[in-house]
Amino acid sequence: MAGRNLAYLAERISSGAFTIGQVRVESGFSLTHGEDAGRTDLKVFQNPHDAIVIARYDDAGKYRPLKTAPNLAHGWKLQLGSLEAVLLALDFLYPAEVGTAAWQAAGDLQHVSLRETLGRQSGMYAVTRKLSGEQAEALVQGFCRPGCLRRILWTIEGEGASGGAESTEPGTVPLFCAEACNLFVAEARKVVKPAATKMRYGAAGVSRSRGKSSRAHRQPFPSAATNVLRPAHAGRYVLQRPSGQFLEGFQIFRRRLGDDLLGQRRSGRLLVPVEAFEVVAHKLLVEARRASARSIFGFRPEP
Repeated sequence: MAGRNLAYLAERISSGAFTIGQVRVESGFSLTHGEDAGRTDLKVFQNPHDAIVIARYDDAGKYRPLKTAPNLAHGWKLQLGSLEAVLLALDFLYPAEVGTAAWQAAGDLQHVSLRETLGRQSGMYAVTRKLSGEQAEALVQGFCRPGCLRRILWTIEGEGASGGAESTEPGTVPLFCAEACNLFVAEARKVVKPAATKMRYGAAGVSRSRGKSSRAHRQPFPSAATNVLRPAHAGRYVLQRPSGQFLEGFQIFRRRLGDDLLGQRRSGRLLVPVEAFEVVAHKLLVEARRASARSIFGFRPEP
């Protein structure tokens, strides 16, 4: 697989500079941000592993959970020494995208439909199977289009089809999306979950199936960031502790304060017996003659 990726990359770079995502790759094995052309104040890196840090944060220092998002940081240059180093750096910047493009160009990339992806979900994400076609299309337009550079190849309905070579702009290696990612599935759950909750709980907030109060009426655990006084009953205040700890009232605190500082009252007994030295018998075994058994006077039980 690495040999195919290297051959695909060598073919692209032999034709001159090209762009993949927001990265421009020069024939001299140098990588820069596509919008940094002509800048002379770029910070130069020579190790392909430095691409891990470059791809981690955007210009504002915020973490980038999606590496194909259009918010790659500016102001850097990777000056590498081999094609293998270029492939490694690109895999850090855009994981597996060079290989995906190579498989798509060869017609071997399989496209997985959204229904097949959602059908594999389990646990808390099993509810995404109820996502309608209209909701899925709205997610594609509102979540995928502005927030990801990849070109969607999967369809919402039907089975995935084999990929084929697609027309691209000269000097560009496209980023392909052959299957809905986990971020899309998480957003799909947010869309479907409110509808599922409304179906389960009535307007009064009571479950129709079990007759229990809804979660909105339950007392949540205290937030880990809170540590404030809250009224519990008339004339009593409790201290709200971080999440996972019980609430402790001041009444208990006052009752236990004397025990902690002064100690508890005891009966006055010492910790050792009164007679510290007990008498021990000189002989522990008493010898005596054995008494003879009585004779049997009749074949009947004795009274």
